Amino acid sequence: MNENHKKYLHKQLLYNFLVNGILNGIIAYFMNSGKSAQLEAYTMQQNRVNLIIDIAITAIIFAWLIAWSINSSSKQAGVYASIKPANKFQTWMGKWFRIPARYGWIWCIAVVPALFLVTLLGLEIFNVTKFTLWGWTLYKTGYTAVMGAVFAYIFIKSAAYGDYAYLVKWKKG
Repeated sequence: MNENHKKYLHKQLLYNFLVNGILNGIIAYFMNSGKSAQLEAYTMQQNRVNLIIDIAITAIIFAWLIAWSINSSSKQAGVYASIKPANKFQTWMGKWFRIPARYGWIWCIAVVPALFLVTLLGLEIFNVTKFTLWGWTLYKTGYTAVMGAVFAYIFIKSAAYGDYAYLVKWKKG
């Protein structure tokens, strides 16, 4: 990975971390600011159901938006198809990234359960029995920031292992 790759990777990770975290934190706060008492009345069982639904919907939307964004910007930055895959997994990543939205949704299959399990572990470790408005807002800000950065990292790496023949075809129009 050369300096151009590292600079692009750091910039995209930072942007995805900040933009996704801040925007989703603001959305979470304003969508729930009138429901603070209702939010605190939920049992942990209801919160777990709400969490999995929220994580799944957010991951599906993020995967689609971030994959398309990285697909376009990596080509413009000269990162797409710039690293020769060293193994079958890297070849698979580059091949499937030609279809960014579908590729992003494939990664959702892994990310959603992993994020939900980490969330459940965190709830147990910190003995969370209910969410307050600010607790929910901070949780949503944190996990969306991390999810945005993780998706960006996966998609940037996948773009770098992309198929050069596809890039040439794309440039010709």
